[in-house]
Amino acid sequence: MESQASGIDHPPLSSHSHSADVDLESVPISKKTGSDGAKAKQETDVENALDSPANVFSKGRVAIIIFIAGLAAFISPFTANIFLPALPDVASDLGVSIDKVNLSVFIYLIAQGISPMFLGGSDAMGRRGIYLTCFIIYSGANAGLANLPNGDFAGLLVLRFMQACGSASMVAIGIGVVSDITTPASRGSLMAIVQAGATLGPAVGPVIGGVLSGAAGWRSIFWFTFALGALVLLLTLIFLPETLATARANHHIPLPIRKAWVDICTERKQQQQQQQHQHHRPASLQEPSSAYEHGPRTIRSVAIRVLHACWSPFRALHVFKQPEVVLALFAVGLPFGCFYGTTVPLSDQFQSRYGLSTLQSGLIFIAPGVGVSLSSVVAGKMLDRSFRRVREEFDQDRTAKPQDGISPSPAGSAATSPTTVAAPTSLLKALSKEETTALFPFEHARLAYLPLWFLLFAAALLAYGWTLERNVYLAVPIILTFFVGLGLGGLFSIINCIQVDYVGGKGASITAINNLCRCLLGAVFSAIVQSMIAAIGVGWSQTVFAGITLLSGLLPLALWYFGPRWRRARWTK
Repeated sequence: MESQASGIDHPPLSSHSHSADVDLESVPISKKTGSDGAKAKQETDVENALDSPANVFSKGRVAIIIFIAGLAAFISPFTANIFLPALPDVASDLGVSIDKVNLSVFIYLIAQGISPMFLGGSDAMGRRGIYLTCFIIYSGANAGLANLPNGDFAGLLVLRFMQACGSASMVAIGIGVVSDITTPASRGSLMAIVQAGATLGPAVGPVIGGVLSGAAGWRSIFWFTFALGALVLLLTLIFLPETLATARANHHIPLPIRKAWVDICTERKQQQQQQQHQHHRPASLQEPSSAYEHGPRTIRSVAIRVLHACWSPFRALHVFKQPEVVLALFAVGLPFGCFYGTTVPLSDQFQSRYGLSTLQSGLIFIAPGVGVSLSSVVAGKMLDRSFRRVREEFDQDRTAKPQDGISPSPAGSAATSPTTVAAPTSLLKALSKEETTALFPFEHARLAYLPLWFLLFAAALLAYGWTLERNVYLAVPIILTFFVGLGLGGLFSIINCIQVDYVGGKGASITAINNLCRCLLGAVFSAIVQSMIAAIGVGWSQTVFAGITLLSGLLPLALWYFGPRWRRARWTK
């Protein structure tokens, strides 16, 4: 639901003065009449609350939500990489070659790209229910892997596929959660926190995997991931509320799916106190019960709604109708493929060139992982600063030169002339979400610093490849992998943020599409990199990756010049 009087810009989260979350189910319905005497429109206070994410959750609750979303996003890449140091041990126990065990990595990557398309229905049915489903699948698969008997290679492939299906959607849902509870002005830094959790996984995973496998065997890895999944599942059940506005107000979704346990317990305690108070009041003054009676709700009806929302893999493909989204997908997908082409042979290269052990080569992954995590936070701050600057310019321009039939005064106020002094608040509040998406120059607000990150990433790829080719002192290529991760994390954060801006409340859907493109391109690059190194060497292979990165950096330039024009043209039709 959208309110015509409410735009997407609101006071930043840091300006909250309240401490309690808004109970949307108890907001009364009222009519609102425009000040210009036009025909009254049916609007509700619920709609106003739903369209104001900064007013729904308190500052402390937002911190809890972001923490859980970041921890959940950490699981998918962590699980993908924790298994890598144990591959030789797994091959020995299952009685297969190392090449066959590598097939489990390929299957995991494919499932990681495809499964969010099926389990990414959180934009329709809500975030919390899909979260719980993913955690249950993930924990069950880990329990099976931890008890896998020797020789059961087929079981390894099946359970790794299920493990990926359970974990892959958590990043997409986390981005959707951020888009639910933030405004564009504050979205960059908070989204960077969730992305930092996702990018920290590749740094920590191989280290923990090597330690566990060496100390207690490779099955201990999956007992660890089982415990991690169970912990996040418990935190989600107790503390994470439903953040999607339409799902919070949808009473066809069972109450335990829509609300956190702590909220349910608090509301029941309040209801008991109210009932005790009403027990001593005359019957004529007692209020009627407001139990959640909004029509019949059966297991069958709920199941049909969930299946319709979650098992529609083509639901999110409509974004390919928008050329700016397609360009953004490849602008981040190609560098991600180059990153995979760099990190997949990393252990083998350092072991063969410098004589490192499996655990020592696993420690090298810390450098690119820390770089990615650090750049996510830095890029988030840069995004917020750039957005505020462009928003001020946008307000001044539209105040001086009103156009497109949009008054410079906030919606619902008296009509003003073009020379009216600008309102103290951002004019984005006067625009509907559709108008803001069409008219506001998101490209100028998000992409101003993007060329720096592309240049950093390409230069780091090139330098890393040739220092490794020349067998330079060990510390040099390791330090360069840090800058490889730094460059990738920065451009990933920026492009992912503008993709969410393009699709509005469909943050989980666009992230699922983004994940599909990145994983498929990553699978292609990881499949060909060993052949490239064997044919032309690691130095020239990294030179090719640097060239691909520079070419993909031209795509954001097309977004900068043509993106606003494309969006405005669609809006005027």
